[in-house]
Amino acid sequence: MKKLPFSILVNNELYTLSSRIYAVLFKNLPNDAHVKDLIVELKKWFENLAAALGKALGSDYTDMLFIYDRLRDRAFVSFRDYIGSETNSDVTERENAALSLEDIIHNVGFSIQNLGYVAETSKLNALFREMNKPESISALNIIEAAGRYERLKNAQDLFEKTYNEKN
Repeated sequence: MKKLPFSILVNNELYTLSSRIYAVLFKNLPNDAHVKDLIVELKKWFENLAAALGKALGSDYTDMLFIYDRLRDRAFVSFRDYIGSETNSDVTERENAALSLEDIIHNVGFSIQNLGYVAETSKLNALFREMNKPESISALNIIEAAGRYERLKNAQDLFEKTYNEKN
């Protein structure tokens, strides 16, 4: 890779990447004449970036929220895609159960993972209300997706707990 696509990084990702590059250079090449000047410039740039990002970087909760949001995104996609795969089952009962669950996901939101924190939380809570109905629980059991559903609920609980502690 000749060029790093920095423009696609969000602020926290840019900050994390730059801090890691700085740490590697400072730790491994502090006395290298060519790198020494670069380290000085990077340090200035890094301090400016930290000042510009301000409070967003000042909280441990910001990083935790980002990580926990990623966990729930992955859990949702895993849950959604597993259900989607079961719509192609050779067993009619599994296929029908998966189709009913897939309808719920499409009605609530197929791309929930792409929403902001508050909107995603709202959509996931709406999804949980539908999935907690007896017919949905039965369908989850038929296609053996209850474990994935629990993983998604646990990821959401962890995110919400952290979000509420921050606010």
